[in-house]
Amino acid sequence: ETLKAHLRYAPYRGMSDTERWGISFSQNSYSLLKGGAVVDILLPGENSSTRTLSSGIAISSGGGSSIHFNEWGTPVNASGSPLTADRQIVLSDGTSSKTITITQNTGFVP
Repeated sequence: ETLKAHLRYAPYRGMSDTERWGISFSQNSYSLLKGGAVVDILLPGENSSTRTLSSGIAISSGGGSSIHFNEWGTPVNASGSPLTADRQIVLSDGTSSKTITITQNTGFVP
């Protein structure tokens, strides 16, 4: 649920700026992006700009290692082109997984 909240936060930042905002994923953490670079701005509810997941939890992100949102809150790739399909982020502990979908065009995260 924390990752979902942060994925909902990034488009709001994008809509209030002329630069794209987003989230950059690594194997077991993620960070806030502005203009394609990790920024030292606290994620909501966190004491850091990077969220490290609990031990044993891994992130896989189909479609690249980051997701960006433009000034309209639309999910885009790193070069600013709108996504051509929904984007899925998977959290896994090795035995079970949870998929989070980011809807193309709207950026909706259910």
